[in-house]
Amino acid sequence: PDLVKELGLSPAELGLLTAAYLGAFAAFQLPLGVLLDRYGPRRVQAVLLSLAALGALLFALSTDAVALTAARALIGLGFAGGLMAGFKAVVIWISPDRRPLANSFVMSAGAIGLLVSTTPMEIAIQTYGWRNVFILLAGITLQAALIILVFVPERESPSEGEPLGAQISQIGRILKDRAFWALAPILATTAGSHIAIQTLWAGHWLRDVAGLGRAAAADYLFLMAFAFFVGIL
Repeated sequence: PDLVKELGLSPAELGLLTAAYLGAFAAFQLPLGVLLDRYGPRRVQAVLLSLAALGALLFALSTDAVALTAARALIGLGFAGGLMAGFKAVVIWISPDRRPLANSFVMSAGAIGLLVSTTPMEIAIQTYGWRNVFILLAGITLQAALIILVFVPERESPSEGEPLGAQISQIGRILKDRAFWALAPILATTAGSHIAIQTLWAGHWLRDVAGLGRAAAADYLFLMAFAFFVGIL
């Protein structure tokens, strides 16, 4: 609502703006896997989070739909490693029998982000304005990148010494694996549906169809995010 009111965005522009984040996020997943194997999660995640911080700052300073969409895509690119870098770190540092639990902790950290983006974010936007909130988020994200770069220890994985061509060819092996195609559609459907409902549709439905105010809609989104947090754990 704030973007529509201040910048006069149409529904189509608002939809493209939202999709730019997810599109950049998804498009970078295969190159991301190669980079994580080659350079490790510490370096890759520090660089990507720095890009996300830049995207958030540009978003705060944007004055038209084109600039907002480009900034949003940069944020999506910057956060593309958030989950996979965590999973890669788990593989490097955690014994196989403890990895499912460690992965659930990584996922639940993302659920905390969902929680913050509902009622707490609505309160912050109403108090400080959406531009100032994005500037604050840019600073927090850059701080996270620096903490990872400075304090996270480095540890080589067996794949870091492989030639780049060999790493890329392994993507083809994965795409030919029957187990991958047995699992990927299930995960894509369940995770994709949840992300679409939580981040794209539920808020609009609660306001436009259920007739709830902004604060009430944010409260319902908070409950949805909390259920996700509990379910993941």
